[in-house]
Amino acid sequence: MEIYSFEEISNNSTQLIIQNVFRSVENRDAMVESGFESGVVAIFEQLDDLLLKISNDESPMKKEK
Repeated sequence: MEIYSFEEISNNSTQLIIQNVFRSVENRDAMVESGFESGVVAIFEQLDDLLLKISNDESPMKKEK
């Protein structure tokens, strides 16, 4: 089970907290050993880059005229 919480940390920033709950220690350990954490970090770094581009009005989805 994953629990997502959003907390405002300043006027323009929000912190996302993700908590994972596992049925057993073995399940948790298997997830950690799978490289899960580095994959999640990489995904959120890509999301940070995209959001920065959008906030600077450089959206990759913006249609060229």
